[in-house]
Amino acid sequence: MNKSTWLIAGAILLGALLIGGMVLFAVNNATFKIATVDANKIIRESELGKKISKELSNKRTEIEGKIESAKTDEEKNKLANEYDQFKANKENEFTEQVKEVISKVAKKKGIKVIASSSLFVYVEQDITDDVIKELDK
Repeated sequence: MNKSTWLIAGAILLGALLIGGMVLFAVNNATFKIATVDANKIIRESELGKKISKELSNKRTEIEGKIESAKTDEEKNKLANEYDQFKANKENEFTEQVKEVISKVAKKKGIKVIASSSLFVYVEQDITDDVIKELDK
């Protein structure tokens, strides 16, 4: 084969690959759904969010009372650390449960990517209400 034959064959192959890639991209794009969730709304409106917020508030009040009566800085720091640990555990508990529900809702709806609603100015599909309903079951 001479040089021009190789160039023509290469151009045809490259063209076929580009066209195939564009077709795959178009098909994948048609089925690739993105949605958002509003984490703050889930915290405010879901029963789990309200429950954990109340538990945190009660624990904070309890710890603040103990801190006022603590005699040393060491005791106060220990109590503050106790609250911080309690808060971290509750936030992790909440996050894990919400992630499971978001995943469940997304799979049901064929959604491939979920992002925080605070990241986008506009997204056509927000699943926050569906997540709250599923979480409150």
